[in-house]
Amino acid sequence: MSAEIAFPLKIRQLLQSNTVMSLKQIRHELSNRPRSSLFRDLTKLDLITSYSHAGQYHALQSAAQFDTHGLWFFEDAGFAKHGTLKNTLIEIISNAPTGMTQKELKNLLRVKVQNTLTTLVKSDTVGRQRLPDHIYVYLSIDKQTAEAQLQRRLALYESLPSMSLPPDNIIIEILLALICCRL
Repeated sequence: MSAEIAFPLKIRQLLQSNTVMSLKQIRHELSNRPRSSLFRDLTKLDLITSYSHAGQYHALQSAAQFDTHGLWFFEDAGFAKHGTLKNTLIEIISNAPTGMTQKELKNLLRVKVQNTLTTLVKSDTVGRQRLPDHIYVYLSIDKQTAEAQLQRRLALYESLPSMSLPPDNIIIEILLALICCRL
């Protein structure tokens, strides 16, 4: 068996046994095969690369069990049907009925997204609108879709019951009661 066939086959077997591996782990298992050769080997396989951890984790496409958002997590490594974090954010935001806030995206993707969102807004790849509570909602770049997303988001705000805090004297009584109970 030639080396051109042998190394991709070995990588496939490793990933079938381990599900997800980092580039460093694969190199170690292949007796420190040179990076350039390893990258060539990887292109010969049907792999997915993590959008988290700077793309260091790899898995066979057939191992992925994507959820309705096109996301799959293996331990703390995140993978997406759409590949990169940028592409994944664009797809999720574009298809979200009410757009998405930075916090919602961070919770969903389990990674920091603020810098990538800023880049996407600056490049006019996604839209952004400020909400009444001074939070931004990220929207589709398509104007009609974005307007519908924004209207649905605003309708959600109107349907939420307004909450107001009790008067200061009641708050003080509650805090004193809590403090006294702990002493």
